[in-house]
Amino acid sequence: MEAVYATSFKNFGMEPLRLGVGRPFFGKGILTTDGSFWEHSRALIRPTFSRARFANFSSLEKHVDRLIALIPGDGSTFDLQPLFRRLILDTSTEFIFGESANSLSESSSLDAQQFLQAFDDAVAGVGKRVMMGQMRHLIRDKKWEVACRTVHDYCDRHVAAVLEEQRSSATKQSATKVDRWVLLREMAKETHDPLDLRYQILNVFSPGRDSTGILLSNVFFFLARQPTSWAKLRDEVLSLAGLPLEYETLSTLKFLDQCVKESLRLAPFATFNQRICLQDTVLPMGGGKDGTEPLFVKRGDVMETNFYAMHRDRGIWGDDADEFRPERWEKAHPTWAFMAFNGGPRTCPAKQMVYAEATYVITRLTQQFYNLENRDACEAWQEEMRLNFQSKNGVKVGMFAAG
Repeated sequence: MEAVYATSFKNFGMEPLRLGVGRPFFGKGILTTDGSFWEHSRALIRPTFSRARFANFSSLEKHVDRLIALIPGDGSTFDLQPLFRRLILDTSTEFIFGESANSLSESSSLDAQQFLQAFDDAVAGVGKRVMMGQMRHLIRDKKWEVACRTVHDYCDRHVAAVLEEQRSSATKQSATKVDRWVLLREMAKETHDPLDLRYQILNVFSPGRDSTGILLSNVFFFLARQPTSWAKLRDEVLSLAGLPLEYETLSTLKFLDQCVKESLRLAPFATFNQRICLQDTVLPMGGGKDGTEPLFVKRGDVMETNFYAMHRDRGIWGDDADEFRPERWEKAHPTWAFMAFNGGPRTCPAKQMVYAEATYVITRLTQQFYNLENRDACEAWQEEMRLNFQSKNGVKVGMFAAG
C-alpha cells in the first residue's frame, strides 16, 4: 500500500484510467490527471484548504440554522440524506463561486435547482462509464449530455463574471475590496483560461460536495441504529456547556472524532481505488506464497485497492470488524490500513475541511435533538454508486427536539 500510494507514487498513475472516462464532464484537473498538470492543479487549490480558510464557522452557521428548521422535531419519519446533500451544496457553492445555491431556503432559484439535478445526473453518468471501462462507448445517453452542458453553463457564467470583475478592477486605481474568500476568484489570479477554470472548479466541487454530505449521512445512519452511542455522544456534546463552537473546541470532542472515524471505516467514500503502473516496478511485498516476498509489477498492470474489505479485515480490526463500535479508536492507530481519504501525495486536500464541517454539523444537531431513532426496516448499510458511494436507502430517521 505504502509503496503504491507514497514511496513509488510516481510509478503509479490515474490519468490513463480516468481522463478518457471523465473528460467530457470533468475535463483536465486534479481528479483526472498525473504529472505536471496534476501538480499545477494541486498547487491551484492547495491554499483553499488551509486551516485559516475553514476554521471559522460563521458562514456555515446560517446554513445549518436553515437545515435545523427543516427537520421535524416531533419524531416524524423523514430522510436526512437529501437534506445533508442540500446543505453541502449551499456551503460548497458559496465557498467556490461566492454565491450560495440556497437550496435549503424558500428563495432557492430555479437555476440552482436545475444545477443540482443536472450535477447529480452528470456524476451518475460518469460513474456508469467508470464501471463500463473500455465498453463505455456503448452507452448512449442524451440526458447525460444535457446534464453535462447544464453544469458547464452554470460554471461558465460564474467564471465569466469573475474574469470580468478582474478586468474591471485592473482598469481602476485600486481593486475593489473583497470581504470574503472565494475559491474561483483566487484561482482566476493564477489563470485566465475560462475552460481551465471551469474544469479546475468542477474537480474541486464534486468530491468536496459529495464527501461531506455522504459522511454526515453515514454518521447519522449508524448512530440511529446505536442508541447507546447516540446518548454517549450527546453527553459529550452537552459537556461544552455553552462554549462557542470553534475549531479548537470541537477538536476536544474525542468520542465525536471516534464516531466520525468509525463511520468512515465502515462506509468509506470510495470502496475501491485503482492505479495503473506507469513503469516497471518492484514492490517490497505481495509476492511469494504468503505475500511477504517482493512483487514485480510491469508497466500497464492495474493495481486495485478494496478499501471496503480492508476496513473490515478481522485480522486488523478484530472479530467485530463489521460492527459500529467507535470505542475501538481508543486503541486503534492504523496507518495504511485506514484510507478513508486516500493516502500519499494524493491524500484528499479537503480532508481537514470535511472533518471540521462534519463535526460542527453533528454537534449542532446533537445539541438540538435529544433523541434519534432509526425508521428504516433495513438495518444494514447498502451502497449506491455515484462517483462516491452513498447509502442506497438514504437515512430514514425520527428526531425529537430538545426542550
